[in-house]
Amino acid sequence: MMATRAAEAGRLSAEEIERVAAALKALGHPLRFRIIELLVEGERCIRDLTEALGAAQPIVSQQIKILHVQGLVRRERRKGLALYRIAHAELPRLLSCIKRCVGEAQATWRSR
Repeated sequence: MMATRAAEAGRLSAEEIERVAAALKALGHPLRFRIIELLVEGERCIRDLTEALGAAQPIVSQQIKILHVQGLVRRERRKGLALYRIAHAELPRLLSCIKRCVGEAQATWRSR
């Protein structure tokens, strides 16, 4: 009954909220956020990401796996090379929104 009311009101179900929270948690890690920023610019392989981030390959691989599991990143193999790209066209807008919200919040905190 509760799930039905939420759906009727246009709200997310408890299961959907859990999935959203997990995706936001994945974006909440600084390295993963930066990976998404880089992938918004275009698809990249692990080596390219490692160089751009200045991080060790195993760490980048671990972080990209988390993004992949959460459905934020897609992987495609071409000529034996794994290429990664963002999974949703709306992701760049979400990143921009987060950056604006954080920037506005910081400006408010500083003015107090």
